[in-house]
Amino acid sequence: MTVAEPFVDDTEPPTGAGIPGAHVVGESVAIEIADFVALGRPVLWLPLLGGEYRFISRFTVEVMQSFTSRCFARLFAAADSEPFIPATYLFFSVSETFEELLQATG
Repeated sequence: MTVAEPFVDDTEPPTGAGIPGAHVVGESVAIEIADFVALGRPVLWLPLLGGEYRFISRFTVEVMQSFTSRCFARLFAAADSEPFIPATYLFFSVSETFEELLQATG
C-alpha cells in the first residue's frame, strides 16, 4: 500500500494509469518485492487514491535518483509488465543473492 507524495518538481515522470502523485517505498519494501518476485510469489500494489484503494497488478519498481532508506524507490503503473510480477529496476540483483543464499543453506 502506498499514499501519494507530492512531486518535487515538474520534471518527475507521472506514475501512470491515472494515479496522482509519486508513490514511494522504502529500501526494505523494494527488496521485499524483489524477493517475492524471485520466489515466484504474486505481488499486488494498492495505491490509496482519495480514500479508496485501487488494485494494480502491472507495475515497476525503480530506484530514485536521490534516495534515503525511507524514500528509496518509486512505483509506476506499467501496462507492458507481467501481471503480479513487477519489474524491479534496482542497482543490485536481489534475486541472484537470494538464490545463492538458498543454495548455500540447502
